[in-house]
Amino acid sequence: LALQPASGGVVAQAGEALWHGGRPLRDVIVRLEQARPAVRPEERFRVDLMLARLRWTVGDATAAQAASDSVLAYQSDHPEGLWQRAAALALERRWDEAYAEYDRVQREWAAKIPRPPFKSLIDQIDHIAKVAGVDHVGLGSDFDGVSGATPEGIDSAADLPKITQGLVDRGYSAGDIHKILGGNTLHVFREVERVSRQMQAEKTNAAASK
Repeated sequence: LALQPASGGVVAQAGEALWHGGRPLRDVIVRLEQARPAVRPEERFRVDLMLARLRWTVGDATAAQAASDSVLAYQSDHPEGLWQRAAALALERRWDEAYAEYDRVQREWAAKIPRPPFKSLIDQIDHIAKVAGVDHVGLGSDFDGVSGATPEGIDSAADLPKITQGLVDRGYSAGDIHKILGGNTLHVFREVERVSRQMQAEKTNAAASK
């Protein structure tokens, strides 16, 4: 830091090192604020990113939002700056705005990457089934937070039957499809519950024998 006081990356990393090294968080924020003016203008956004994160951590939503807005003034679509701004809104309990910001960020960045074809989803399931066995395949169907980052044709839970049809078209039996679509997951849950009950019983028996 002494050698590179104008480097935004060095200043930001120094702040993180101080924080994880045990310095009080508010002291680190003051150190960063004091170091920021000496940083090259085109690199100050790096310091602002760290300030937004640290201010959010101490619960200062207004200052966190100001820091993230500074980042976005430098680059309006900076992903971390947009995330930090959404987090600051949530900290102020402005839930609707925070979620709208979060969803917008997700969709903006998802739009930069072409959605994979639906066939690639079935290809992945098919590959895992062939490599690991059909008893070891499971699906996560939670759409919350993906905001468009799904294969073509899978836009909501209403499209999940397309996966069933895709597996039928690949020659999977009804029993194997049942395993893939949830049977394997339920099997794991039951096994976890069984082991949990066993461990609890062993613990109870050990305590009773003392």
